[in-house]
Amino acid sequence: MSPNSLLEQNMIAALVSLNLMRASAEAAPPPEQWTLLSEAELQSMQQAYVDRMAAPKNPHAATLAEWEARRAIVRRHVLESLGLVPEPERVPLKVHVSGQLDREGYVIKRVYWQTWPNYYASGYLYVPENGTSHLPAILNPHGHWENGARNPVVQARMIGLARKGYVALSIDSVHAYDYYAGVTPLTVMTWNNIRGIDLLCSLPEVDPERIGCTGCSGGGQQTFYLMCLEDRLRAAVPVNLVSEARRIISAEMHHCPCNHVAGFMAETDETEASAVFAPRPALYICVTQDWTKWFPQEGYPEIKAIYDLCGAPDKANCIQHDWHHDYSQPMREQAYGWFNRWLKGIDDPEQAKEGDVQPESLETLATLDGPPPEARGPEAIFQERRASRAPSPRLTASAVPGRLRALFGEPDEFCDPDPHVVGRESLDGVLAVRVLVHTEPDIRVPVVLLLPEQRNGRLPAVVVASSEGKAAVLSSRWDALTGLVRGGTCVAVADVRLFGEWSYRAEIQGLNGIFFGRPPAALAAHDLLAVAAWLRGRPEIDPAQVGLLGFRDGGPAALMAAAMDSRVSFVAAPDIGKTYAQGRTEPAASHLVTVGDLPDIAAGCAPRPVATGAGVADVWQWLRQAAAE
Repeated sequence: MSPNSLLEQNMIAALVSLNLMRASAEAAPPPEQWTLLSEAELQSMQQAYVDRMAAPKNPHAATLAEWEARRAIVRRHVLESLGLVPEPERVPLKVHVSGQLDREGYVIKRVYWQTWPNYYASGYLYVPENGTSHLPAILNPHGHWENGARNPVVQARMIGLARKGYVALSIDSVHAYDYYAGVTPLTVMTWNNIRGIDLLCSLPEVDPERIGCTGCSGGGQQTFYLMCLEDRLRAAVPVNLVSEARRIISAEMHHCPCNHVAGFMAETDETEASAVFAPRPALYICVTQDWTKWFPQEGYPEIKAIYDLCGAPDKANCIQHDWHHDYSQPMREQAYGWFNRWLKGIDDPEQAKEGDVQPESLETLATLDGPPPEARGPEAIFQERRASRAPSPRLTASAVPGRLRALFGEPDEFCDPDPHVVGRESLDGVLAVRVLVHTEPDIRVPVVLLLPEQRNGRLPAVVVASSEGKAAVLSSRWDALTGLVRGGTCVAVADVRLFGEWSYRAEIQGLNGIFFGRPPAALAAHDLLAVAAWLRGRPEIDPAQVGLLGFRDGGPAALMAAAMDSRVSFVAAPDIGKTYAQGRTEPAASHLVTVGDLPDIAAGCAPRPVATGAGVADVWQWLRQAAAE
């Protein structure tokens, strides 16, 4: 064993012991001493970051060949963001009809169909009375309407379509999350919708060559994802949704969590994803009183240019209403007219009028419910996605770092050569330097660097981060930390995102980060590596001996950071607790199942020293075995 390895092993032992040590209240400086950023500064940095990450990615191409190449990239990226790579098995639909209402001119059926093993989507099928075969069909996902597909506005559209000779299917929305497996509500709803088209194509009444889709708000969102992915759609009308995604997010708010498809904005935007539909007919309806008010000037001109490039200038249109967020009767009639034109060859405004409709009561529709007895909940989806998306058992530990970098983004070389020093104090032989370190151009991370006042030569160093925040770490472990410093190790306690001071608006930052493809685990790991890079550049520090220590949710972040960057010389996570497979959800790490769980990531740090503390022997037994080998 080399001297450096011995030093690191001894340091690891000391770091693990820190988890059991606490300081007396009299010994530790007051927590407020360690606050370096104001709320205004955090707001400003967060907004600058959002502005940079959400910069518009509208479609553009100089030639049709260029667009076709880009189109393939966007489609693949959207599938991966939704967690639909590999594509789920198209299990038998096992269509189940639990009830039916016969009405004048149409029939309503409550239907269930299997979309994942033992998981059933549900919806309402409206079929024209005495309908002939080969009728056009319209898929109707809905948004956050009160009572969902039973809302009178949604029902009105279904009745209007059925009376005009369309088979119409409305699908109940589903909200299920498993970020580790890459499952968000749009994962489930998009696959349910794709299988909904399978259902429509299986019906003798339906012409599979004449299928359209329309929805408003969240239903418009589901529509544009299908526009990007589903070649069987022949016409589409997304209502009050499509815009540059920056219009629905900011540092002060996130949109509905279901909109934040993991990693979507890392490569594309809503406008570009919907443009994949070209040259098929698309009518975009928007209003002046929600975020789509900018769409006619931002996004739609670029979409229209793609249609022009495809030689189909008449197949795209945008209509804006001076109205609020709604799918009103005038909007519905414009949708009927669009479908009539492109699915029936009828261009007559009179035939697009809705007429009088009589929605059913909630109580009446509720009498139709009756899911199949074998139907399971969303856990069936999580189980299938975790199993199908996990890497091959033959994947070696040496492949983990590359896969993790591909998922979270290559660690930047950004290193702040001249960070802002807020202050420095001498505390009983320990020099405490309070400093703001740039980890990205618009992000500064508050760090408290503890150095021995008397030192000879270059010293090893460790970056410490905890989800409880640096003030709590410094207060509760002051004696242990300063003891480590007096023993010749420099300690940098940092509030990386989204810990401590950076927990300000943590939910908003986290959801927006997931949308950008930089979930909380990736942000924390990035900042840890940037602070470590800064330490390596300091004259007091031995650049070959800079490690990471993570407490609580900082433990997984430290392991991920160390796996991504071989320059990290050691890593310790004394109280790591559960793995993601065992139920861990924080720090959120979207699509991590494609890389592996925490043991796989820790193995990817080999041959560098890794310590996880006591209390999780069953989970980490293989680590000791790997060390023995």
